[in-house]
Amino acid sequence: MATHDYVIDNSTGANVRSDINNVLQAILTNNSSSSAPSTTAAYMWWADTTTGILKIRNSANDGWVELLQLDGTLTLENGTESAPALAFRDDLNTGIYSNANDQLQITTGGVTRAEFSTTTIFNDSGADVDFRIEGDSVANLFFLNAGTDRIGINEDAPSALFHVAGTDGQTVGSISSSFPLLVSKNGNCGIAIIGASNSKSIIALGDPDDADVGEIEYNHADNTLVFSTGATEVFRADASQRFMVNMSTSVTGGKFQVNNTFNTFFAASNDAQGCVLQLEKTRSTSPGSYTIVQDGDVLGDLQFKGSNGSASVIGARIFAKVNGTPGSGNDLPTDLIFRIMPDGSGSTQEAMRIRSDRTVEIATEGAIAGFSSSHINSGAPLKIYKSSGSTHAGLQLIWDHFNTNAGIKQKIQFTIGDDASSDGFNNAGYIAIEKADSWQSGAGRSSAMVFATTSAATESEAMRIRSDGNVGIDNSNPPQKLTIGDGDLKFFHPDAGTAHRTTFIEFGNSSNRITSESNFGSEGSSGYSAGYKFTTKNFNGSAFEEIMALGIQARGHTLFGQSSADTAATGARIAAISQNQAASYIYRGDAGIVMIFGGGGGSGQFLLEFRHGGTGIGSVTKNGTSNVSFNTSSDYRLKENIVDLTGAITRIKTLKPKRFNWISDETNTLQDGFLAHEVTAVPEAITGKKDAVVTQEMLDSKEAEEHSVGDPIYQQIDQSKLVPLLTAAVQEAIAKIEVLETKVAALEAA
Repeated sequence: MATHDYVIDNSTGANVRSDINNVLQAILTNNSSSSAPSTTAAYMWWADTTTGILKIRNSANDGWVELLQLDGTLTLENGTESAPALAFRDDLNTGIYSNANDQLQITTGGVTRAEFSTTTIFNDSGADVDFRIEGDSVANLFFLNAGTDRIGINEDAPSALFHVAGTDGQTVGSISSSFPLLVSKNGNCGIAIIGASNSKSIIALGDPDDADVGEIEYNHADNTLVFSTGATEVFRADASQRFMVNMSTSVTGGKFQVNNTFNTFFAASNDAQGCVLQLEKTRSTSPGSYTIVQDGDVLGDLQFKGSNGSASVIGARIFAKVNGTPGSGNDLPTDLIFRIMPDGSGSTQEAMRIRSDRTVEIATEGAIAGFSSSHINSGAPLKIYKSSGSTHAGLQLIWDHFNTNAGIKQKIQFTIGDDASSDGFNNAGYIAIEKADSWQSGAGRSSAMVFATTSAATESEAMRIRSDGNVGIDNSNPPQKLTIGDGDLKFFHPDAGTAHRTTFIEFGNSSNRITSESNFGSEGSSGYSAGYKFTTKNFNGSAFEEIMALGIQARGHTLFGQSSADTAATGARIAAISQNQAASYIYRGDAGIVMIFGGGGGSGQFLLEFRHGGTGIGSVTKNGTSNVSFNTSSDYRLKENIVDLTGAITRIKTLKPKRFNWISDETNTLQDGFLAHEVTAVPEAITGKKDAVVTQEMLDSKEAEEHSVGDPIYQQIDQSKLVPLLTAAVQEAIAKIEVLETKVAALEAA
């Protein structure tokens, strides 16, 4: 290793020779030294043994340029975007450079095209420079259009952020910028998602809060296509081409199945066209081919089904059936048939038919055939027929021509067949609207409703309801609201006698009655004093018994389950404490007066007073005219075993206050409170047991009437009973606080 000043000094021959050898040694070793040569010249070499780098002096002879490592490693200067470290002789702004440690940039024309570091970046400076990858036979297998910031697959002019084209250069219309993905092809076009035979293929539609809130899912295991929104399935199509909405399992053979209690079809258009539900029938095996239907073909069928516990059965049907021979044009005679399932019949039966001749037939099963009788008026628009049984019914509407004369009737005519001959039919009565005056423009246009019956084959009026509301029975011009022939409407006791005025209304064979009884509950005896009794007929399990459910006495007392106002009687009564006094009471025969209500008007007066065994146990009192107080007994004279309440804080810690809303509250308003079964600190505040339900024993003992086995018996809480515990806890807390305050004061004083 040597350096030299490259100057041969004048000297003796041996010295000059030694000096020349030193120069040659410096040249041979590339001026190798741990420090830079003292004498330098442009383009001279220096093997820097300290850094292990071979360097060359720059053209200005004012610095060193690093070339390579002395161990053979090639190193470059970092360079810049416009002056790369490794460039081409005739294109010095094209090459590679390093912008920082662990980075490599490629630049052309003084512009960075790619960067390789912890990430790989093409077109790092964001210049308008396209990027393309060619395939074996596809020129634009991958094309990045920097000018439009779009990527094309097999497309050099992508129309969306990511455009996959089956045909390069296909014309595509305007695409919304909100659609980042476009798939196009000059021909059939699609996207294939291929999964395993027992897996699912899924398209997830989401947002930043939920990546798969919407899904389109194909299950290859059972070949079903499912659509979901809000992370909940909406509809699916199964392998049998059945379309199901809000249900995941097919329950019928129908191709369209909906599980919902309310469904709506809209016709949202600014025209007269309404919503159409079309059921169509052709004898062809292909839709759209119009092979003519035949007599008896069903054109469409609406079926109403329900579950019987083990299967789904038809309860009713409405269907259209061809009735005749269809012809050319619009000749398609059709009946509309309604079938229902009577209780216990096991199958649907025809109840009504609207025939193609615009007549309506209502009949029991098997009676429809009776309409073909020659004795039936085929022109009557509505016919009702019953072929058997004790009750025969028929309805024939006859629309008489109205003219200007009063007294013209519009009738519902009843006609009965002769019992002795199938050919004999006679009018049996009618219900009619009768004109009371002229019905021309400007006239009164009043009417009456007339009911007529037949006696000895002669029709005659039996009852009339006039336009003023007056009703006449056997009177065609009733002067009062109710006029019955030449007599009065009266209720008589079976026992005759003018002195006995007890009368009643009895309902059928039940023996239920409303009775006006002479002197019932009267303070004095009089032939004209009477009260009312409402009696029912009860079956107690072994025999029938008559019960007076409600009684209104002549003096105004109201009895419930009592036959008299005796103090020993069972049941209850509501009565005034005395006549002309505001206060009244509710009295139970087995408990005495249990409630007094409607007291005096002054402040502190009782509005309601509750009693047990004649002793007051609670009340609602008035505070002036602004508010009321709800009171319960707390007098010391009613109490025993009285001790101070201790340990309140320990007990109150067991309370678990909650925030909740009532299930029945549609507003879901949050409230504060307790769960009854958790209030163990004050068990006397709780009524009932957790998860209690009505049992058969309760029903048998009438402990829980108007209920069914298994009905919940909900617990209740008297939150006022928590007040003593809360008060004691606060007092204990205050005592502790006062002790702490005393100690703090003592510490502060010290």
